[in-house]
Amino acid sequence: MHIVILTGGEYEESFLQSFFVKETVDYVIAVDGGLDYSRRLGITVDEAVGDFDTVSLETLKAYEKENGKFEKFSPYKDYSDTHLAILKAIEKKPSSITILCGLGGRMDHALATISNLVLPLKEHIPCSIQNERNKITMTDHKLICKKSKQHGKYVSLLPFSPKVEGITLKGFLYPLEKATICQGESIGISNELIEDEGEITLEKGILIVVEAKD
Repeated sequence: MHIVILTGGEYEESFLQSFFVKETVDYVIAVDGGLDYSRRLGITVDEAVGDFDTVSLETLKAYEKENGKFEKFSPYKDYSDTHLAILKAIEKKPSSITILCGLGGRMDHALATISNLVLPLKEHIPCSIQNERNKITMTDHKLICKKSKQHGKYVSLLPFSPKVEGITLKGFLYPLEKATICQGESIGISNELIEDEGEITLEKGILIVVEAKD
């Protein structure tokens, strides 16, 4: 099962339309203002979560009238709406999760959503945040990048844990062999695939991997 979490961040209509045409999506969770986006694009929502402080009243009433499934949380809560949606998705034990509209706008929310990627990682569920120019994932062991499916020309590695050890890159312009990258270093920025497939492996720690377009 591929679950898509549609959040209320930056809205990119053409990218969203293209994504839902190209990808097989089995279940959609709308997060707060993401419910507005789903109605604009005619996307069927299976479940909505959040405190609903940013969704329009018109959309919320229409969704309730359609007997849409939703869970409303108090705005005085410990977790962000997106965090709660990720936990909901993990409960369903999907094969993969994609988070859309999770970047842009408030940087604090964007950074929190990136850090939330560690939640599905711990459950061994592939998860990414995607927009028009970026695809962000995490790995603590091994990740394969295929040129035919590449989101953007550049592949950048950033340590999520204080230190990532034993990093080996194969099939990249700038290879590494059992290297260590510490927080604050930028050695992993703007690498490129030179083969049809690139392999990222590491021995200890957690890496943020960003496929990016200019």
